[in-house]
Amino acid sequence: QLGISWEKLNSYSQKDLLRFIVATMLADNIIDFREMQTIREIASVNQISEREIQSCINELESKEDPLKYTLATSNIELDKNLLMVLIIIAAADGEITDSEYTILLKVAENINISKFELRNLINNVYEGIWNKKINPQKELYLFN
Repeated sequence: QLGISWEKLNSYSQKDLLRFIVATMLADNIIDFREMQTIREIASVNQISEREIQSCINELESKEDPLKYTLATSNIELDKNLLMVLIIIAAADGEITDSEYTILLKVAENINISKFELRNLINNVYEGIWNKKINPQKELYLFN
């Protein structure tokens, strides 16, 4: 529905995918209830235990830059599919924070996706999940 290839998603190392998800959620230095619920849902589908989730969170919380660390140590090839998953994760609590946007932009830049295209992808996710567009004030900040 949102342009994600589930076949490709299933080809990712599940632990590496979990690390990208957790790194994105840690962008604002907190994993809230809805984000944790999303992590657990993804983990349960992929047979990742609560212990493994907590271990991943602890590992990434100890890093100065969780995304940089994850990018350096992951075997997942960055692509639009992964970016879409990360957008969905970042939007899980209803808002993409500035720090979450920064992570999404870093991933987008690594795969040659423009800010304009990133905005469109984010809008598609907001419309698909929350049935709304991104906050116009935030849009001015993010995309000028």
